Amino acid sequence: AGAIMWGGAIYVAQGGTGGHSRRHGASAYRGLSRLEPSSCTWEEVGRPPQFARDHFLASLIGSTLVLAGGRESSRDEHILRHNVPPVELLDLEETRPHPRVAARGWR
Repeated sequence: AGAIMWGGAIYVAQGGTGGHSRRHGASAYRGLSRLEPSSCTWEEVGRPPQFARDHFLASLIGSTLVLAGGRESSRDEHILRHNVPPVELLDLEETRPHPRVAARGWR
């Protein structure tokens, strides 16, 4: 998962569960959640990112959450072949994803 802090809240995007390969139950998922530390409450916000990914970078530029790289571990055993090349930009003021085209992933 990728986590950043913005506006006093912690945003957690995407991530993976169950290990590193589908054979072991791995699953990459789409999602964007916000934790309000003052009330200890979680909520799903906006539309989920377009691509499921884990092992990726999350960064913040102004109010824009940048999700880059990673892979989709829930595919088959050849995990290094399933990079997620598109970079996604999510405007936290709108909590709507704005996918952008990126360079082709490593094969």
